[in-house]
Amino acid sequence: MQKNAFTIIELMIALFILSIGISGAFIVLRDISVASSISTSRLTAVFLAQEGIEVIRNIRDYNWARGIEWDTKIDETKDTRLQYDSDKFPDTDITSCGTAGHPCFLAVYPGEENGFFMCRPAGEFKRTITVEKKDLDGDGKDDKMHVISEVEWQQHGRTFKVYAVEDLYNWWRAH
Repeated sequence: MQKNAFTIIELMIALFILSIGISGAFIVLRDISVASSISTSRLTAVFLAQEGIEVIRNIRDYNWARGIEWDTKIDETKDTRLQYDSDKFPDTDITSCGTAGHPCFLAVYPGEENGFFMCRPAGEFKRTITVEKKDLDGDGKDDKMHVISEVEWQQHGRTFKVYAVEDLYNWWRAH
């Protein structure tokens, strides 16, 4: 007698193999989703780190445009109080996250400031700017600012950091 149907054992083995294949596909999809969200956050963090450098550069350039010392309102320090519209570092006008020693976080709040990241007491990203000044020619005036912009965030139980580093020079000397 010839059998044309599957036995229950054959059916169970086929379902087991199929379920392993489907489970593997779901695990891969989950890993892709996690990697995608981390990549999105990393890209945002890179832009925020670069923005930190650009804000310091803008303050320097604004000082030159006003005809004052290039490093006016840029302290040699490490601080988190700086946002896209700051005109000094550290920006002591930012009171939303307290005073020095209380870290500011960068966050976008719906309906505020056209979607710009602003300093807040809580948020996804924490940016720390470090400015070190150096007198290169021994004339008693600083000629170089070494600026480090570090952005840190936590995601999926891990801490991530990105850095942007720039040396800004006093190449425009007022006479």
